[in-house]
Amino acid sequence: MHFTIHKADKRHLPDINRLVVETRIGSPMEKLDGQYWIAKANGRVVGSMGTTMIDSDTAVLTTLAVGKPYRKQGIGMSLFNHAVNHVRSHGATTIGFITMYYHFNRFKRRGFRTMPRKFLSEPLKSHWMFTAKRYMKCAAMIQSFPSRAN
Repeated sequence: MHFTIHKADKRHLPDINRLVVETRIGSPMEKLDGQYWIAKANGRVVGSMGTTMIDSDTAVLTTLAVGKPYRKQGIGMSLFNHAVNHVRSHGATTIGFITMYYHFNRFKRRGFRTMPRKFLSEPLKSHWMFTAKRYMKCAAMIQSFPSRAN
């Protein structure tokens, strides 16, 4: 399947919300916080992913969602890799996100590791995603990189 990745803006919010609700990963958002990307196939938004820099070197990945008919075709991992590359290019040395436990092995293969919330860095530990009751049964995943200044 051919798809393209584009920077999202407020015009794409209804499509992103449709994916978020359809995939049951959260509630509809009123606005896009942080940076979002969409994947399009045949002119339709079929996937989305967000990132937020929570301090100068810590980023959180959010709302990775791919519509059911478009899964297992590389769209989600392409969005994920795009998001990681984006935050790394903007100085992130620590990246964190929440995922269901049955997904964490695919992220472990990409260098992320699970971490108990009590051992997260303070910026991640205090981010709403890592403290929300609805996500407490999810795995907290992180990856750290050397600083570009080194």
